Formats: sequence, structure tokens, C-alpha cells
Amino acid sequence: MKTNALVASVFGLAAFTATTAVAPVASATDESIAVYVEGMGGSQTNNAGDSAGALGVQAGVQLFFLEAYASQTAFSGSASVTRAVLGPFFDIDVGKWELSLHLGVGGIRDSGGVLLGNDFSGPQTGGVARLGLALDRDLGDFFAIGASLYTEGYAVRNEDTKEDWTRGSSVLLSGHLRFELGI
Repeated sequence: MKTNALVASVFGLAAFTATTAVAPVASATDESIAVYVEGMGGSQTNNAGDSAGALGVQAGVQLFFLEAYASQTAFSGSASVTRAVLGPFFDIDVGKWELSLHLGVGGIRDSGGVLLGNDFSGPQTGGVARLGLALDRDLGDFFAIGASLYTEGYAVRNEDTKEDWTRGSSVLLSGHLRFELGI
């Protein structure tokens, strides 16, 4: 729990700095409109301190400085987390490198106890707020490779029993390969 609070504080400071000091020189992206698909692999840690390896895919649309995406992240066994998120993003381009700040809110679904741990049975659904940083390197006109660090806070409840809402947080560190088309 203390680690996630520290990471959230660092991300909060980064978001404040980026939106107040960097936003005037940041561009939405190289393109005004873009669609992308990226594959990722990494590790997610929840607020209970449980960590799990992850493989996933994310598909999204970027329009000026807004981004909407859906992601599916699979963990060992049949556990998975699905997210649908909408929010602003800011990029700073330095040659072939790009540093991005992503903010967003949306829906989340956990199948298999990844978010809250195995003490919670059944699928959990609810809302999520995310904050992330990504560093990408262009590999040509359509591809980029990079790494990202996201922290998120969520409130979910069991789909079957409709029990009280449970709050939690997690951190996802991943490497990714992105395919993007834009104008």
C-alpha cells in the first residue's frame, strides 16, 4: 500500500508539472488523428502487494489531445483484466523519442482476482482512474517500441452478488510494441 501511495504521489507531481510547465510546448501527437494497436508484456502489482506477470493488447484512437482505448491483459491461468478508458494525453517529441503523459477514467472488469486478490471470488466490475507515463522510440513510419508505467485507482464490486464496493489500486510496468496509423 505504501509503495502504491508513493508511486501515485510521484505520478501526481509529474502530471501537475507536465500540465502546468510542459503543456504549452507539448503536441497532441505527430498526427492529429491516429489509431493504434499495441502488444505488451510486463508485471502488475495490486495494493495487497501481489504481483503477477502480464501479457496484453491495447487498441485505441487518438484525436488531437484526447485518447480512447480498450485493453485486455491476461495473467496466469484464466485471470484477466479488461479496461475501457477515455482521457487526455500529452506528448513531447525529441527526435525519434517520445515521452507521453496519459490520464483517463473509465470502466474496469477483473476476472480471476488480479485486482483485489484471491479473497474476492467472481468477476469484479467498476470504475477506474489511470495515470501513466510512456517512453517510445520510433522504428519507422508505423512502428514504435517502448515502456510504460501506469498507476490506477479503482472501485469494483462482485457482478453476481452486487456486494459493497471495494477500492484498490495497482501499478502496471510494461514493455510494448505499437503499430499506428495517423493523419
